[in-house]
Amino acid sequence: MFSTRVSHVVEELEQREDLGEFLRIKEEIVPEAGYIYSFLLKFDLNDFTAMILRILNSIMKKRARNTRLIEGYCINFKLSAN
Repeated sequence: MFSTRVSHVVEELEQREDLGEFLRIKEEIVPEAGYIYSFLLKFDLNDFTAMILRILNSIMKKRARNTRLIEGYCINFKLSAN
């Protein structure tokens, strides 16, 4: 799992041509961070997660047919044997 600021992602897209090519985003059309934040506020967590997974799966469609990106959760638990 990872996290990053939207503003950092925008900066990386503006500075790294290879990243923009991978995501099929041209440097001159990278949106501002404020616009992205206001767009993301329109979604609840489930809708947002589904949207991101669809985007990633469409970008990575050159993988094997039976391979899919999956959502993962970090689950912490304590196990004690008595």
